[in-house]
Amino acid sequence: MIVGLDVGGTHTDVVVLQGREIVSKIKLPTDHVNLLDTVCSGISEATKDLDPQSIERMVVSTTLATNAIVQEKTEPVGILVASGPWGESQCVYHW
Repeated sequence: MIVGLDVGGTHTDVVVLQGREIVSKIKLPTDHVNLLDTVCSGISEATKDLDPQSIERMVVSTTLATNAIVQEKTEPVGILVASGPWGESQCVYHW
């Protein structure tokens, strides 16, 4: 099974897939003060009736960082993009 988690600015969504079938899905409010609690609560609720050994992969995404950058609600940040051990670093961005 695959567990998909998306932490959004308003809600956090968790879905569990077995092949193309949705086994479980939940939506809960995102707690900006305690994101870890939001993530743990969502995963626990969505997987409560499942054998943990049946989970093959977990996919996590978020729009929180993107929203903060777009809304200019961050301190200046930098991003370093590296190609890994097979090539040289190509890009460095500063905002």
